[in-house]
Amino acid sequence: MRKISVTRKKNFFGSFLTYAFILDFLKTEEKRFPLKNGQTIEFEIDDEGHMLNCYTRTSSGETYSNVILIEAGTQDKNYVLVTKNDMMRGAILVISENN
Repeated sequence: MRKISVTRKKNFFGSFLTYAFILDFLKTEEKRFPLKNGQTIEFEIDDEGHMLNCYTRTSSGETYSNVILIEAGTQDKNYVLVTKNDMMRGAILVISENN
């Protein structure tokens, strides 16, 4: 087992929204983890490969992040979620590895 942590940087945009992280969203047994503004969540996964993404519901509908592919292995991983707002596209969610 290895540990995955995701930190949502504190940001005024969308500060009242809760974001849901979805592990293995294409499988029938997906897992969801809520994340609030400025929080860090941690969970354990097995050594197989996984997919991680995030979404939230806003007044303009659902918004999804990029998909992170977590390669098979034993190394713990740290990610960060950055939330942005674009006048044309609305909410933008970006997950990246936090080295």
